[in-house]
Amino acid sequence: MATDVIVKAYFYSVEKKNRKNLGYVAGIVRNWYDMNITNMDTLDEHFKNNDQRFYRYDRVMKALGFGFRQATEAEMKIIDKWFGEWSFSMDMILKACENTSKTSKPSINYINAILASWYNKGIKTIEDITIKDKAPSSKSSPKTRIHTNTKTKFHNFKQGTSKYKADELERLIRGRK
Repeated sequence: MATDVIVKAYFYSVEKKNRKNLGYVAGIVRNWYDMNITNMDTLDEHFKNNDQRFYRYDRVMKALGFGFRQATEAEMKIIDKWFGEWSFSMDMILKACENTSKTSKPSINYINAILASWYNKGIKTIEDITIKDKAPSSKSSPKTRIHTNTKTKFHNFKQGTSKYKADELERLIRGRK
């Protein structure tokens, strides 16, 4: 049995039954072993088929890079809203999770803002994203700055080498060596 499967059994027992008893977790591990669930791939497939909500939470957390921790109750409510109230598919939510590369600290709230924007724009499929979720294009040409050559007191400074020509400076430098 892989160690990450055992850790997931503990998270599953706390989330589903609110039980932190090691005997209960050991029972879950034994049941999974009897069902030939010994690695994370088969466990993910089991959750996908038998416990859709837990699979959703787990999959979103993995997409955000939080595969090592469970979703909090508040995060679960937000994720449930995405699937229930807003009727987004897993593909749409994972597409929103791809946008976390634009931020240094990805979070459920960041994904929620993206999905809320899509929901308000009526975006329901991945194809709709390219059509309806474009940044507003600027119709005017980009503004360029006009640089004026204003002189300040720093421009009025005379350098000590300005009284010499290039060949005279060269001769002075070679003479010091």
